[in-house]
Amino acid sequence: MPQPIDMQTELGRTMAAERIQDASARAALLAQQRAQLEEDKVRVAQQTQVGQAEQTDDREVREREEHGEGQERGRKRKPAAQASAESPPPAPRKALEPGAEHGFDVSV
Repeated sequence: MPQPIDMQTELGRTMAAERIQDASARAALLAQQRAQLEEDKVRVAQQTQVGQAEQTDDREVREREEHGEGQERGRKRKPAAQASAESPPPAPRKALEPGAEHGFDVSV
């Protein structure tokens, strides 16, 4: 024999099921937003992090210098004793006397 349907009970069950679905949809949306925020924080932290220079072993640097492999401005390094022996030091420049022409055109 069929059971009679109580309209109030069925509406209550339907509304409860809808509220549960709405709550789970909001929770899923919040979780997705939270995950996106965390991902954005990680991305910003990586973009703003100052790059670290690659660490070289002091031994490697000394070996390169001893073998003459170090370069300065595209030229091989010369010991200080050789550099001073090859060319005399430059003569100091004289200061201009007041009222003397300097020869530079500074007009704009």
